[in-house]
Amino acid sequence: MSFRIAALGPANQSFAANHWRVCASAVRGASHEKRESACQDAFCCWSEGLCCIAVVADGAGSASRGGEGAHLAAQTIVDRIATDGFGTSVPNAIMTAMSEGRQALADAAASHGEKLHDYSATIVGAVLYGQGGVFFHLGDGLAIAFDGASPAKVRAVSHGTPSEFANITSFLTDSNWRENVVISKASVVSSILLMTDGFSPFAVGPDAQPKPRFYEPILNFLHAHPGQAGEEALAELLNQPTVRKTSGDDCTLLWATRNG
Repeated sequence: MSFRIAALGPANQSFAANHWRVCASAVRGASHEKRESACQDAFCCWSEGLCCIAVVADGAGSASRGGEGAHLAAQTIVDRIATDGFGTSVPNAIMTAMSEGRQALADAAASHGEKLHDYSATIVGAVLYGQGGVFFHLGDGLAIAFDGASPAKVRAVSHGTPSEFANITSFLTDSNWRENVVISKASVVSSILLMTDGFSPFAVGPDAQPKPRFYEPILNFLHAHPGQAGEEALAELLNQPTVRKTSGDDCTLLWATRNG
């Protein structure tokens, strides 16, 4: 039996599968509310058996259809990997799915008489299987893999595509998107956090490493309160005055943990 959630923010969703529990929240940033513009963050997650595939995506603020692009890309990538599997090469399956995600954006643009870059979005994703997993990352945002419950040990961190300039990132709609995808492995994973760039600065210290005082309370609460309580807690966290005042951007946070 498979489980799936997907939404364009603002939204909170969760599921409890046999092997995975997942909570996700996407909230509209203060700057978007001030401009009366829609939330452009989205998430999608699917699980069956020991496998869990998740993506959070951030539509470019300069893209007129950025939110739709984020939502469509996240779903297409997750669903393609879930449908086709990944055989002996997870990275190849990821790149194939991302290519199909980009094509879905191109098809949507063509059907509306628009440009591909109107659907620009960043991608932060994970494919979890066996005891480990793989992060795939295009653009900004953050992904953290943990082993253990309390205290959790950071096993892998993905900061995304390196950029020479501040506030300049990479998108799935870029012509050179393939060379900007960052794929990293984690041999042992019990939990992950995926987040868009509206929230990721709060997760790391000056050394760019995840801060225990950030992630330990989140992981401990979600382990104890999955489901709707977890969804609501994530939304409350993302809507804290400090976050809204400092970031102003849309914020998305997705948590997935193995059962047992």
